[in-house]
This record gives sequence, C-alpha cells and structure tokens, in this order.
Amino acid sequence: MNFIYLLIFLFFTPYLQIFIADRIFAAAGVLSLSPSLYIASVALFAIKMPYGIAIVYSFFLGLASSVLYGFPVGLNAFAYILITFIIRKISVRFDLYGIGGQFVIVFAAMIFYWAFLAVFNSVWQINFVGFPAILVRAFFTALLFSLCFGLFFRERKGLI
Repeated sequence: MNFIYLLIFLFFTPYLQIFIADRIFAAAGVLSLSPSLYIASVALFAIKMPYGIAIVYSFFLGLASSVLYGFPVGLNAFAYILITFIIRKISVRFDLYGIGGQFVIVFAAMIFYWAFLAVFNSVWQINFVGFPAILVRAFFTALLFSLCFGLFFRERKGLI
C-alpha cells in the first residue's frame, strides 16, 4: 500500500504544483509566494512513511522537480533527501503531530531548501526567490501542511 501512495504522490504532486498552485498565484501576480507542495509532500512522507519509502520518494520527486524547473539534475533530489533525513532525525526527539511542531518543521525545511539553493547558486545560476519572498512562501507552505495534516492524518502512527 505504501508503494501505491508513493506512485500517486509522485504523479500528482508535480501536476498540482505546476498546474494548480503556481497558476493560481501567477494569476494573482505573486507566483513567488505559492506554497511548495514538493516540500510539504516530502515532509509528509518523512513523518508518516517508512524511512526507505520516504527516501525513494524524495529522490524521484527531486529528479522530477529538477527537470521541470530547469535545475541541475539531482540538485533537488539531494536537497529533498537531506530534508527527509533531518526531519526523521528531529522526529525521533520531538512530537510532530501537534500543529505547532508541524508548522515549525515545514517552515524550517523551506528555509533550509532556500539556503541550499543559495549555496549552489554560486556554482550554477539558479533561478530562485529572495529571502523575504521565501519567508512568506515558507509560511504558506507550513500553514497548508499543518491544516492538511491535521484534517487528513489525525491518528498517531509510530515512525519506526
């Protein structure tokens, strides 16, 4: 069943990000503020799924997003795997089932992802948003994740 979830999320997350979330915010003229469904889904898999499935999901979603957004192939995969690893390590010590914990972890994941791209921007010219815009985007992503996680995944599940 976890493999089915992996396939469903791999196919629908890029579609929802590009054709729904980005288009809604682009129509409003604030594309750089759209929430990142990629980071939200990576955090969801890191929290709810077994470690191996979360890593595989992060890798393939990263490859897909690198290709779709024109980043060097593998850059997003590496970033998403690091985010998965960090969330899994943090989740051993902290309860991420409260709204506050979910909000903080996804907000921090977005800031980490931005810093990761900023470091690699010195090597490759990567098109990414500035820090003030990423704060708002991180807020929307964390809010979306916390609300959806609270609505759809109420029951507690052990991580390991």
